[in-house]
Amino acid sequence: MKTLVKTALILVALGLAFCALAPASRAEAKSCGGNGQQACAAEAATATQCAAWLHAVGGTCRPCGGEGLNACQWRSADMACHAGLANHFGRCIRVERNAISPAGFDLSQIFGGNRADKLRWAATQYTDMIADLAAETSATLPAGRAAADLVTALDARDGETAKRILAADPALRASFDKLRAMGFNTVTLGLQTRNTNGTLLETGFSLDLALAWTPRLYTTASVGAATSEIGRAELVFTFHKSGNTGITGEVYGAAVPTSAGQTTEMVMWFTENPFDFTGFSLGLATRSLWANGSVSFASTKLWN
Repeated sequence: MKTLVKTALILVALGLAFCALAPASRAEAKSCGGNGQQACAAEAATATQCAAWLHAVGGTCRPCGGEGLNACQWRSADMACHAGLANHFGRCIRVERNAISPAGFDLSQIFGGNRADKLRWAATQYTDMIADLAAETSATLPAGRAAADLVTALDARDGETAKRILAADPALRASFDKLRAMGFNTVTLGLQTRNTNGTLLETGFSLDLALAWTPRLYTTASVGAATSEIGRAELVFTFHKSGNTGITGEVYGAAVPTSAGQTTEMVMWFTENPFDFTGFSLGLATRSLWANGSVSFASTKLWN
């Protein structure tokens, strides 16, 4: 009997010891991650450091995602702003007809007079907003063997292989994360060639910038670009504000340098009504496709 009592006391003591060593309950331990509190230490790259609709600013959790506030720095770009708001260059704004136009953007200037001149003017209104990011992204685009492998994958209509090639490049993924923080959601990568009638034909895949969803096959036909120097297929990347299943339709584009003194070209794309900025294109040999200042009309279709 004494042995049984002694054994029981030992088990109770061990139980109390384990309780003392156990971590505090969720309610007791949550002294971080709230509004105005210190951000929690992330145990993994995907761990949440602050509560919902808060993000870490200088180590402290601050509100985000509301109207006029910075977009939340979350993995999902769709959750960066509250419902009814759009992520516009990193800030949440209310979605209205003219809301995503920069200050002083006069729509009457776009539709009156010469459309080509107005397109070029519209492009200049957005260039400064994304010039540095576009130049940085251009510098991380696949080159050499990786670019050749992408071309092979696109020729074979192998979207999953193309996605794996992009996902394997840390610098490119970092650029994608910055683009998502600026309100972009999709990258299309395609091979662009000149048709006998002077139009540009592009075939490739539409991917979400998180590279989480199934690649979608698309084709784009465009006219108006400077195509005389195209002698072979060119790899072109386009970054869209829409989701990867929402890229269909017609847009107007104008080619501009990424920044003063740089030769890298980008094409700024706009809808016709109400002529909103939708995204921009970069290519590994863009100057052979788009002379600075050229304008274009393009139509895109998804096939799956």
